[in-house]
Amino acid sequence: RNKSSFVLEFLEPLNQAGLIFRTQESAKVKDFNRTWDAYKMTNSGQNALRNKKMPVFLPVPASYREFERAKEEKRLKNIKKLQDAGVDLNTIPQVEIEAGSGPVINQHLAWTRKLESLSKFGRDN
Repeated sequence: RNKSSFVLEFLEPLNQAGLIFRTQESAKVKDFNRTWDAYKMTNSGQNALRNKKMPVFLPVPASYREFERAKEEKRLKNIKKLQDAGVDLNTIPQVEIEAGSGPVINQHLAWTRKLESLSKFGRDN
């Protein structure tokens, strides 16, 4: 999914919270009438934007939950790949293990892939 579809998922909750409203706009372009949805801020939305002490709580979009799930799945897969290759995870900074990436973990993964590639072609001696 692209970033714009992710942002679009916030429109309905913002509308339901009364922070924005939807209108239909139209214009004539080269002898054709074009119509599209436009979103505008309500007074409540403008107040919320100006008032930093007034938090706006929205539900977490399903696509973001899916993104987080896939990210965690990839992190666990990489950790397992390193363990299977015999890498001592104690040599990797904890912050990189938690994030699933970083200079040390990325180099270990690159080296592991290189060894797998060499092994595949019989050059692992």
